[in-house]
Amino acid sequence: MTNLDLARLQFASTSIYHFLFVPVTIGLAFLVALLQTTWHRRGDEAYLRLTRFFGTLLVINIAIGVVTGLVQEFQFGMNWSAYSRYVGDVFGAPLAIEGLGAFFLESVFLGLWLFGWGRLSPRVHLATIWAVAGGAALSAAFIMAANSWMQHPVGYSVVNGKAQLTNIWSVMTNPVFVWGYLHVLLAALVTGAAVMLAVSAWHLKHDTQADQFRKTASLSLIVLLPASRWRRSGNPANPAPSRSSRSAAGRTTRRRPRSSRSLICSRCSRTINGMDRSRA
Repeated sequence: MTNLDLARLQFASTSIYHFLFVPVTIGLAFLVALLQTTWHRRGDEAYLRLTRFFGTLLVINIAIGVVTGLVQEFQFGMNWSAYSRYVGDVFGAPLAIEGLGAFFLESVFLGLWLFGWGRLSPRVHLATIWAVAGGAALSAAFIMAANSWMQHPVGYSVVNGKAQLTNIWSVMTNPVFVWGYLHVLLAALVTGAAVMLAVSAWHLKHDTQADQFRKTASLSLIVLLPASRWRRSGNPANPAPSRSSRSAAGRTTRRRPRSSRSLICSRCSRTINGMDRSRA
């Protein structure tokens, strides 16, 4: 096993474990905000207890997600230093905005929500949990923008052997980002609702506070069913190819032009090979 294989294995393991908590955070934050909104409007104490219960699960999930996410950030420089040097000025921009903007928005208002019970007015306290949900969704937007740029590089130019950002708006309106981000949001709602439904089903099975958890079971189903249906509807901008189009593609023998993504990968490969030869 080479160093490249070890780097891929390490980064893949970190990414997999980190992304277990990302959709749960986004989806559960939205559901907890709905629970607290219902309590604020109806004054039903059952919704208050449910908000505190699932809010505790949300805080634990965010804490674990932050730890795994920090390790993943460091691995960009440790495992993929040549790539980071070449595209860091472009790839690092949305990551920096996510860390300095969206993540701090989420964490600050999470602290206000967590320690603001009985200290803030009910309306202000309700606004903090919605800010947490919005910050989580905004954080995912910038991360997806960086990921989408790797799949379809736009808004950059190569200057002195390095990629430099020329149009941040092109990065944020990347067609891969638009539909990929929509897919992530729907998947997060499905995951968060599934977690809430699973916890509620366990309490209903063991008949522990069944009247309360019947409410969250209903809420999770209301969110889960349409979100899963919309997520499965696919990407309307990239429909599945028909049989005739697949046949036509199979008969095509022309060589396709190299994409910008392949050019970036080839440049990174040449950089890495040159570094290896210089070290040798």
